[in-house]
Amino acid sequence: MHLLSSSETSVLNTRFSRLLCLGLVAAALASVLWTGVSILQDRNEVQAQAERNDLGFAASLRIHVDQVLDQTTFSLRGVLTDLLDQAGQAPQARHMQTGLVLGAMRNAMRYDPVSTVLFVRDADGAVHAVDRHGLALPELAPRLLGLGTPAAGRDIDLLAPLEGADGRFYLPVVTAYGQGAARGMVGALVPLAALHEQHALSVASSGSGSGLYLQDGMGLTRSLHADRIRGKRVPESVRLAERAAAHPQGAFHAAGFEGHMLSVGYQRSERYPFIAASAQRHAVYLAPWRQRSLGKVFMLTLGLAALGWFARSLFRLNGVMVSSEAAYRRLFSDISDAVLLTAQDGRVAGLNHVAMCMLGVRSEAEAVGHDLRGFYRVVEAGPSVDRPFARARAGERLRYALTVQSVRTGQQIDIDVRLSATDIGGRQLLMYTIRDVSAEQRHVRQQEYLANHDVLTGLPNRHHLLRTLDRQIETQPGVQVHLVLVNLLRFREINESFGPRAGDTVLEVCAQRLSKALAPLRWTLYRASGTEFVALGLGEQPAAALDGLRVHILSVLREPVAVGEAALELQARLGSAFFPDDALDASQLLRCAEIAVLQARQSVDQWTRYTRALDQTPGRDLKLRAELGTAIRTGQLQLFYQPKLSLEDRGLAGAEALLRWQHPERGWISPAEFIPLAESTELIHPLTRWVLAEAVDQIHTWASAGRPVAVAVNVSANNLRDPDFTGHVKALLARRAIAPELLELEVTEGALAHNPEIVLRRLQELRDFGLGLSLDDFGTGFSSLAYVRQFPFTSIKIDRSFVDAMLSSPRDRQVTKSTITLGRELGLRTIAEGVENDQTAAELLALECDIGQGYLFGRPMPVAEFDQWCLDHAGKQAHASHLARGVVAG
Repeated sequence: MHLLSSSETSVLNTRFSRLLCLGLVAAALASVLWTGVSILQDRNEVQAQAERNDLGFAASLRIHVDQVLDQTTFSLRGVLTDLLDQAGQAPQARHMQTGLVLGAMRNAMRYDPVSTVLFVRDADGAVHAVDRHGLALPELAPRLLGLGTPAAGRDIDLLAPLEGADGRFYLPVVTAYGQGAARGMVGALVPLAALHEQHALSVASSGSGSGLYLQDGMGLTRSLHADRIRGKRVPESVRLAERAAAHPQGAFHAAGFEGHMLSVGYQRSERYPFIAASAQRHAVYLAPWRQRSLGKVFMLTLGLAALGWFARSLFRLNGVMVSSEAAYRRLFSDISDAVLLTAQDGRVAGLNHVAMCMLGVRSEAEAVGHDLRGFYRVVEAGPSVDRPFARARAGERLRYALTVQSVRTGQQIDIDVRLSATDIGGRQLLMYTIRDVSAEQRHVRQQEYLANHDVLTGLPNRHHLLRTLDRQIETQPGVQVHLVLVNLLRFREINESFGPRAGDTVLEVCAQRLSKALAPLRWTLYRASGTEFVALGLGEQPAAALDGLRVHILSVLREPVAVGEAALELQARLGSAFFPDDALDASQLLRCAEIAVLQARQSVDQWTRYTRALDQTPGRDLKLRAELGTAIRTGQLQLFYQPKLSLEDRGLAGAEALLRWQHPERGWISPAEFIPLAESTELIHPLTRWVLAEAVDQIHTWASAGRPVAVAVNVSANNLRDPDFTGHVKALLARRAIAPELLELEVTEGALAHNPEIVLRRLQELRDFGLGLSLDDFGTGFSSLAYVRQFPFTSIKIDRSFVDAMLSSPRDRQVTKSTITLGRELGLRTIAEGVENDQTAAELLALECDIGQGYLFGRPMPVAEFDQWCLDHAGKQAHASHLARGVVAG
């Protein structure tokens, strides 16, 4: 096989272009020549046809006139015969009797349908004439005497036309009799109209004209402008007479009176001295030819335009083919794939540079002509390479993968091979397109790893978990599978407080600790999502082992994780499910564990085992959200009030408004159940506004009764992000004319981490207005002291978890003491929640805590019960004060 070089291709392209140009020029010239010849031939045919038509019309006119004149001649001879018979003397007698002459003419006129007048002129000049009715016409004698004499040697002669009294013109037809001085003549006046008019009309319908001329060139009549030639010898008639004298019939072309070119055909009568002629204007009979010629020229123009377009297209196509050939040549040379052409016996016929590198040869000559199989060794082949050469020769396009090793370099690579048969120069070859996919295979393996593992922790991911579970359930359906879902709590606060990198560090540490802790127990750890891990165990697991696993996981997570200067203890919720009791496939089993985790928030030990009853929870939550909206509108909600007392004198320091919901069917619903639902939707805004309105109305009621009570209301982080929240609070207080210091808003520590700039701005607006601001559940979040110091709080509430355990846990007592010290240093009141006994109250007072709140002083109560409690407490305070004064006095 020989692949043309670029120079050879250029030479062939130049030759092709020249041949193409010559061929197109020849085709154009041939088209023009053919069209010209066709137009000329058509014109000649039209001209010949016009001449034939003119000759035919002239012949028909000549025959007609011959026939008419034959009748007139018969009448003239009849007159001569009658005169001879009746007079008994020769007609050339000088003195014929008038009666005999008139009788002979009247007798001839009876049989003459053509002649208008018959007359006899004797040698003495006497003229006798009758009309068609046999009446004598003596008045016509002078004019008849002026007629010329017949030409010598002619039996019948035609004289110059004579105009009659009626304005019509007549042709004198005469014959002579007698000799010498006794010579006379018999004649007839034939209407020129009878000779020519009917024929002129028939010829005019075909676009031609006709005329009659004497042989000496005098004009008799014609179709148009007869007066121009009648009785005259004009150049037109003289040329006609000259041609007729030379040839009895023929055709010629001449200019008419108006300068128009005419085609003239004529025929000379052999019996009478006249010439019949017919003529057509060139413009008339050539008009169809011109139209046809214009059509041919138009078609020629279209053909030449099409030929030009075709030539342009061919040149463009040739240019595209040359460009494509160059592109394919470059593609063959520069393509990143190896391209090989081999003969049927496997010998290399051609290859590109990449193929040379792959085979380990330095030039094309080292490979061409050698067996391709001598350059590589197959290490591994797929199942689809059975009989590839035979299948390719049969027209099949094959694609298969191989792992080969170069014989020359020893390099082992993975290749993707495309094999097909091709015909080049009439020779069937096999074409290999080979791509080195070694890097791609490594990438595929890497992508497969990434698809099945979490990038951050290196743990198997959710996809891998589901595949593993499905495979386990399919292959070993009799083996129990336990799945424990671990959900890290309040992780968003870590990201927002310390940043995403710190959150990633915490996740990595948790993953390492959990993996290390679960490995001895033969449990596998997966990362299911952002803050969710899954522990997977096979085989039967006793309840005690599962409980121990829960304790182990929670204890591992409680180990402090250092983030900067802070040490964080993580909290988690756990949910478990197992195959085959809870679900029969992987996705359903994971879903069961997720449902159990959602319910674990209501469990004391943060662990929930999935049961069928839990499947109703998502629907119940959705229904509960809808019913909460109805409850806001229909008055199912109530505010309970829990008193807050000064620890020093046990005086009423205020109350906290706590929301309660009395469902018409389910009874009292815990705030821990419906408040999170409200915060997850827009219901939190109308719910908070209802609570604030109720609290403000109650503050107004108590203030109007002369015993004002400061009320604290909990607000959500979502409320603080509402730009209208501050304005709404101000409007409520202004509507009831309530002093701002009687309303206190409690904000959880976690709310500060969500958009802290907006929260700070909103809290500052409320504080500037005069409202009290309390930091609720302090110590349960991740905020640093410097971070909290930025916010305009007036009090800090110590979380009940620390207060409740402070007597038994030195650590919790230290947290409580540190919080009270912090509040004192910042100038804030400290409020302790969950005060249940006098020992706790006394310890808090010893630590200099300001206010206590808990069941020791009073539980949350409806308004009526709270009012009664206030009266009772006031009585107790008065009684205690009275006793104290008595003791002091005593």
